[in-house]
Amino acid sequence: MSERNLTPIIASHNLRELEDICDHVGLLHRGGILLSKDLDDMKLNIHKLQCVLKDGVTAEDLTALQRIKTETRGKLYTITVRGTREEVEGLMESYQPVFYEIIPLSLEEIFISETEVAGYDIKKLIL
Repeated sequence: MSERNLTPIIASHNLRELEDICDHVGLLHRGGILLSKDLDDMKLNIHKLQCVLKDGVTAEDLTALQRIKTETRGKLYTITVRGTREEVEGLMESYQPVFYEIIPLSLEEIFISETEVAGYDIKKLIL
């Protein structure tokens, strides 16, 4: 492949499988490209953040974070954010949460986040 300067294209619905063998991924929908990015760049700039904030502080108060999606279960917030790990950690430290951890997103979670930001309802794309 490299001698002939060719690029293989693999089409699959199994994103977990692709995550192990691809370095660049794209999402096609109705003949167009919704997303095309280097996999490492995608993973380095989007994170899942789980945190418990001090009493009286909500996820909406975390204005310095580039929040994409927020879910709440009791006092636990799960927030998808953009930025490098170092940026996110620095911003979270400034808010002095009771607890926080940064969890890597799977390729499937990244695709869901990216398509929702682009205005697509992922449930309609999958069905």
